[in-house]
This record gives sequence, C-alpha cells and structure tokens, in this order.
Amino acid sequence: MAVEFHKTELKKERLEDCFRIDDSYIFIETLQNIVYEHFGYIDPDLLPRYAKMIELLSEFDVKAGNAGFYHYLFTPSGDFAGDVRDYLEVIHAQATLEIMNQVASYFPNAIIPDAEDDRQDIIEDLEAFNAEFDQFADADRKYLKLEENIIELLRDYLKDKIEDIVNEYNKWLHEHK
Repeated sequence: MAVEFHKTELKKERLEDCFRIDDSYIFIETLQNIVYEHFGYIDPDLLPRYAKMIELLSEFDVKAGNAGFYHYLFTPSGDFAGDVRDYLEVIHAQATLEIMNQVASYFPNAIIPDAEDDRQDIIEDLEAFNAEFDQFADADRKYLKLEENIIELLRDYLKDKIEDIVNEYNKWLHEHK
C-alpha cells in the first residue's frame, strides 16, 4: 500500500509561522497538521525523527492527560512508550519522565513492552495479583498536577531546529519519491 503524502517540499516560513503561535494547544495542533499534510497518517516508525517526536509526544500528552496512563498503555499508543521516554529526556521534561519511569517500574526490567498484547497481559496480571492495584491512577494524579508543559518544552526544543526539520523532511521526501 502506497503512502499518500504531499510531494512538495516543506517551506521554512510555514514552520516559522507555526512557532509564532502563542497558545500551546493551537501551536501543537498546527504543527501536527503540518506533519499530517506532508506525511499522511502513517506508522510513526516510518516518520523522520522530528516528525515522529512531534507525533508521539502530542499523542502521549493527549492520552495521558485525558484518559490516563492505563488507557495510554492499554492501547496501540503505548507501543511507542519507549520512544516517548527517550523524547521526554531529550526535551528535558524531567517531572514527566519521572512519572513514566515510575509507570515503567511495574513492567519486567522497567521496560514497557512495545507489543500491545504483552503490555495488556502484564497489566492484567498486575490487576489479578492485587485487586487494589491503582498505581496508574497515582501516575495520572501526579501528571495532572504537573506544572511542566511538555508541548511548551517540545516547542522550546524544536524552535532552534526549524531548518533541521525542513532539511530532514525534504531529504525524506526525495528518498521516498
């Protein structure tokens, strides 16, 4: 199946305009739209580095913030929890990373499995072993109380990399024509 995406080069000015948006939610929505317009809805593993970072961190922020860590990990979104942990470290989201590390500690070797079925089996085992297992709710409470805004940290990390993002996309485009 062919990937549908814009076969035009990404313009630096378009990203610069996006980074001028003050509201973090409008900023990330606009940035995601740029990613979707140019790559379509494809497996994040097929995206270049910065596009993957944007996609996974924004998805994590929405899922963890709205539905919680249990839902995030029990769905396909959790397939990329390892990448999200790496990206949280890169953007210096230390408080969120601590919560993710706490959540990871419930899994063997503190590694959240990439495979959804494996994660679900482990979570179900945790719940079966201890009917009062509520650690994901604890992580949810901590996350919702954070003053750390991972979208703003992502913006701060990416703002000086606009040219790199454009070059990375355009290189990817030429390799996938």
